[in-house]
Amino acid sequence: MLTESGNRKRCAGLTLIEVLLAATVLAISMTALLAGASRCIAVMRAARYYQEAQWALSLGELEHPIAAFEDVDELEVQGKRYGNLTYSRVVEPRDESEEDGLYILRSRISWQDRGRPKYEEVARFLFVPADLEDAQ
Repeated sequence: MLTESGNRKRCAGLTLIEVLLAATVLAISMTALLAGASRCIAVMRAARYYQEAQWALSLGELEHPIAAFEDVDELEVQGKRYGNLTYSRVVEPRDESEEDGLYILRSRISWQDRGRPKYEEVARFLFVPADLEDAQ
């Protein structure tokens, strides 16, 4: 647009404040986008580890079934490795006294994620009659 003197108006273009405001909005949105992508990757990694843990837990239960046994302590498994995962199973009496024949079996898969120990555990009850020979 021309003025009376024939010079162009000096209104064209962006001011410094508008440029700084646009750069700030862009920086904030990029930060939010990168934070969201980082959380997404962390969730995918955790899901992969838990899926592998379920697979190793299934393998451990298949290789060490709860079947006929002479002593409850035979059901314990210590440190069976499946890749970078470790399977173990402990047998604990439900109470301090073993008189009722009720035990807790804890099957655990453990692994390391970024230097921190992680695990997945399944607990179940096992009833063993006091007189196993009379029950058969």
